[in-house]
Amino acid sequence: MPNAPRNKVLHMATLTSLVAGVLWNVPALPGRSEVFKVGERTPAAAPTLRVYPHTLNGQPAATVLVHNIPILTFVGRTSGVVADAGVKVANAQPSGGDPLLPATQFIARLHRLLQQRWDAKDLQVVMDERQQLWLQYRHERLLHFDPSVTFDGASADPVQNALQMTNRLRLRLGNAPPLTAVATPANQPFSPQRVWSAAVGSVRAVLRGWASWYGSEFRGQRTASGEPFNPQDLTAAHRTLPFGTRVRVTNLRNGRSVVVRINDRGPHLPGREIDISARAARILGLIQMGTAPVRLEVLEP
Repeated sequence: MPNAPRNKVLHMATLTSLVAGVLWNVPALPGRSEVFKVGERTPAAAPTLRVYPHTLNGQPAATVLVHNIPILTFVGRTSGVVADAGVKVANAQPSGGDPLLPATQFIARLHRLLQQRWDAKDLQVVMDERQQLWLQYRHERLLHFDPSVTFDGASADPVQNALQMTNRLRLRLGNAPPLTAVATPANQPFSPQRVWSAAVGSVRAVLRGWASWYGSEFRGQRTASGEPFNPQDLTAAHRTLPFGTRVRVTNLRNGRSVVVRINDRGPHLPGREIDISARAARILGLIQMGTAPVRLEVLEP
């Protein structure tokens, strides 16, 4: 219609692909028109934050939208539910799994920060000492990226998912450049190819495969080399490499590296190339992932 207000068109949005082949329509929302004189500077519009309730795979869901663009979705879960990966859902849900509570709480936190000296470049993903991923603004943690937080197009990699959702917020709330790495609790980014143990000698072989890890449940048990297993040592199990061989393991998902010593045999599951200790897994950011594609560089003695 030629007489329809332009701002009404600007506030139309469609939330697509939340479920493959299904469209979720966000209804038109009333807007407020403002008229400015020619040459007058238009004040920067405050971001419009909204929550859109719907269902996703038969579960209640609430999607956070910025300027009617979907950013992330809270999926309802009953308190205490354990996800497929064995991780307990940490974003508390009310009885019945209504995700509106965490969604609106998250919106309220953003609104409060936006009224202050907001800089989207200070929004980042932090991995704490328990290998949990958080959305953090400066020194304030805003959201725990647990399995109940997702988005359209999410992968099986929780690190990349957290970065994707954070980059959407950085773009829509301040046009900040995208993040490429997670930060430590001390706000120091993970450096690509960072080695946490000194390597002696040059590389004599390079292998590729999948890594897994094992931890405290095997503490004190005798390894194939005869020494007791200590999950805090930088050690690993390999099927064929000689005991004592030092291997630089690089997580191909985040670029982090660690040098481990082979002192055990394994992995015993098909498709795995190496089993690393819990400490080595923490350094590689592997605790939450469980497994990851890796590059193995066999080092000279």
